Amino acid sequence: MNYHEFTDLWHKTVKLEKMPGFHPLHTKETINSSSMNRKYRTYFYWPRLSKANMLQISAEISWVWDALLSARYATTEEDMLMGIFGGFGVHEDTEPPWLRIDLCLSASAGFDSELPLPLLDQWQRWLTDLSKEIDPFLPGGNLKSNKLAWHGLPEATIRFDLQGATYLESVKFRAWQGITLPRHWDDPEKYDPDPSAQLHHFVSNLRQSLKIWEASFESFL
Repeated sequence: MNYHEFTDLWHKTVKLEKMPGFHPLHTKETINSSSMNRKYRTYFYWPRLSKANMLQISAEISWVWDALLSARYATTEEDMLMGIFGGFGVHEDTEPPWLRIDLCLSASAGFDSELPLPLLDQWQRWLTDLSKEIDPFLPGGNLKSNKLAWHGLPEATIRFDLQGATYLESVKFRAWQGITLPRHWDDPEKYDPDPSAQLHHFVSNLRQSLKIWEASFESFL
């Protein structure tokens, strides 16, 4: 599975999941001319704005398909091992490669919105309630079941005006999920499943996470 095959599978998964209320916009694909890494980035915007147009809810999805992955999929596992180890390499076993998909949930104030910074106890209550609701749907919510996943805590960006008042500009929640990729075997008896099921699970959880993320700000503001 090369970069284009994976990207096509991602787009098909998003379409199959139907993603109600989401619109992928401003998708960008770039190639680093020094490392030859490929970077993919897209955004999903929640169509409703929270609390009378005060906040824009969105999610950023990105991944880096590095040159090593491209080189590995340019040939078969057997030929790769032969090139590395010589004639003995064909008898060696390998671990399936995996791709890290980064997720960033965001809630940003509008250009004409001024949101006073919440009190500390209000922030703590919101964080506790949000964690209970969203953790099961975020990567890394259950580390025992999947070590190739992680999520942090919400990060707030604030600003000060000339009088010293503090305002909330944005809140972001970062996470990442590892997707296991199939190896390209020359031996027809060897087979690795494609990542369709993993991507469907990721997109389904993304949809639910965004709903919880958006709803949480109704009580936060």
